Amino acid sequence: MFITIKKGKAKDGGFIIRDNVHITRRELMVLMLMANGISNEKIATKLRVKLQTVRNYLQNIAKKLRAENQTHAVALCMRYGMLEMPMDDFGVEAASLYKWCLHCERTYLRGEFRIFKGETFVVNHVKYDTSFEACPYEDCNGSVLVDAFDWNYFREHYPDYPEIPERGVVYGYV
Repeated sequence: MFITIKKGKAKDGGFIIRDNVHITRRELMVLMLMANGISNEKIATKLRVKLQTVRNYLQNIAKKLRAENQTHAVALCMRYGMLEMPMDDFGVEAASLYKWCLHCERTYLRGEFRIFKGETFVVNHVKYDTSFEACPYEDCNGSVLVDAFDWNYFREHYPDYPEIPERGVVYGYV
């Protein structure tokens, strides 16, 4: 089961629910990773935050949703359309769960990524650190936003490749 985040209408991509409560994109990301079976420790490492920060995100979203526990929070987010499982019971849409990286030519699951630390710059005496979501393979610095293509889109141009790719296999383009 692979659960993904839908884009909300709040400025950060999150959702505004009843009583003008804001569910942030970051809270949804932590909940989505947890729902996909990733431990709190690994979420903290992946997002480069402290373990307590991950716990706080999970507690905050459960509180905002008035959920009884984290599992209930996931169910509510799916019911309200904040999270989705983009394949049916038979896995027909499983190919849509994969991305293909232009840089390393490997496939990975849509929710996988690394946070890649970019440059630090100063504007009006304020320091800004930039970062972006990168291909999950350590030896690749491809950006998820710029260099990744949905597997279905890639297959339109290369129909001989398998409908469901193997994660990590190099699928070159000609």
